[in-house]
Amino acid sequence: MNKKHKRKRIELEDIYPAASSYEQFRKELAFHQEVVKTILSGETEEALASLSQYFHVKIPKLKVRALKDCLARYNLEDETIYLSNEELRKDPFIILHEFCHHFRPTCPERIADEFTELIIDARLFPSKEEYQAWDIIFEFFEERGVHSDNIFELGSLLKRSKEMMMKVNERLEKAGIQLKVTKNSFSF
Repeated sequence: MNKKHKRKRIELEDIYPAASSYEQFRKELAFHQEVVKTILSGETEEALASLSQYFHVKIPKLKVRALKDCLARYNLEDETIYLSNEELRKDPFIILHEFCHHFRPTCPERIADEFTELIIDARLFPSKEEYQAWDIIFEFFEERGVHSDNIFELGSLLKRSKEMMMKVNERLEKAGIQLKVTKNSFSF
């Protein structure tokens, strides 16, 4: 009797793991912003070259030609992203979605969409104030001998100690940053 092998459901983390540290997170966000800006400025080949270098894959070709029933398509056989018109060269969603199929050819549409949204979603990009707040928090912990660049670990430490939270909040207020605390989390 043949047993059918159940295919593992592919998730976004399988193709693009979350940053393991705050410093890595900052670098990735800056990279994401630069890639989107480069695509919007029409320098799509440059953006594809940067993405390819980052993900350690060959640079895909980019061509415009008539397509049936879609705006764009990635062709694995000739490693080419085909666009139905020239204007799509400046569309980050289309370019990033098709690039995802290039660097992970078995990637389902759902994951390609999530990958694209991860990179272009402005809500994921911290403000200057948020960067400044995390710098203050890192400094606070460094002074106490806690050397970690893992934002999740430091956030967890803060949530467990009201005293620490109050001291950090004092520093943030001096910098003009308002700390918002809820039962399970905090934000700036």
